[in-house]
Amino acid sequence: MMFGMPVLACTDRNDDGQQWYAEHVKGDDWKLRCKRRMSGSEDGAHVYLAVHKLARKEYVWALEGNHNKWTITQYETDGGADYRLWLAGAPSETVLDLENSSNAENTFILAWENLYGVNQLWLFEEVPTSRFPLRDALPNSAAEKL
Repeated sequence: MMFGMPVLACTDRNDDGQQWYAEHVKGDDWKLRCKRRMSGSEDGAHVYLAVHKLARKEYVWALEGNHNKWTITQYETDGGADYRLWLAGAPSETVLDLENSSNAENTFILAWENLYGVNQLWLFEEVPTSRFPLRDALPNSAAEKL
């Protein structure tokens, strides 16, 4: 049985479920693993950022033992260094995206065509434990961290 849950943007709760490790795979490819292990699975397995298609949208999920590879590209913007996360191996330019460009609490995170919008830019912030939470780059967003 596969365990997983959709990834939503939400305010910072200083929670292990909002902290992600970027694990280098090879070349420009990375996989993103959540600090929190999946409850309900047999061994508290690690969960990774993965794309799961529902209806006609590709939602980003945290899935046990299943992960997509991501390419992380830095962009210099007015707010500093923002990043775009590309779905490696996708047939088109697909990036991590806040659904409908929304900055509301509990907005779904999608894998979406790259439109170069601010809703597709993300920040990495170092935390005292040397882990890097991922945060959307929308100004005054309720979606402080994933």
